[in-house]
Amino acid sequence: LDWVERADFVAEYPTTMTRDEYIDKLFTRSGATPTTAERNQALFAYDSGGSVKEKRAKGIRAVIDTGAVYNAQYNAAFVLMQYFGYLRRNPNNAPDNNFSGYDFWLTKMNQFSVTGEDVRDANVALARVKRAEMVKAFVVSGEYRGRFGIGDGSRGQQFGPITEPEPEASWRNSIGEVATALRIAFLPTFPYRLG
Repeated sequence: LDWVERADFVAEYPTTMTRDEYIDKLFTRSGATPTTAERNQALFAYDSGGSVKEKRAKGIRAVIDTGAVYNAQYNAAFVLMQYFGYLRRNPNNAPDNNFSGYDFWLTKMNQFSVTGEDVRDANVALARVKRAEMVKAFVVSGEYRGRFGIGDGSRGQQFGPITEPEPEASWRNSIGEVATALRIAFLPTFPYRLG
């Protein structure tokens, strides 16, 4: 409820938007093409709210919960979680200082995706990650090994700077909800680029 009242959110989604404009823009900004049933469900959720604030909150939640959005955002969110989880930093922090590394890994993840996969199924998601060898690549990276002192007892468990809150404990919730919300909440000044 509070999210839909944020000044940056209202600037992007003025309260003067119609229900259909609001829901359609949420889907468009997420990079997902909803099925007719998913779009109708989001419209129904919007209509089920009492106040405009509640309608908008229910609408964004319904959009985020669709398979279309989840699948559209999975790769970008997974790569972002790799940076948070293994490297303990934002993708554009040092040593990269830009998104070139993030873009490289996202491209790799996209190359190992199969059209029509539904990564809401944990087995399908795991198969994609294994095909791309994403976890292996991060764990054997020089940055990871140096940060956590693998092969060098002088370093220890050091944490790099993360300017945003720690990701939620559940990786599926983090990937499916947090990163999607970040992407479609469309904060123009948000430090991460999710694709």
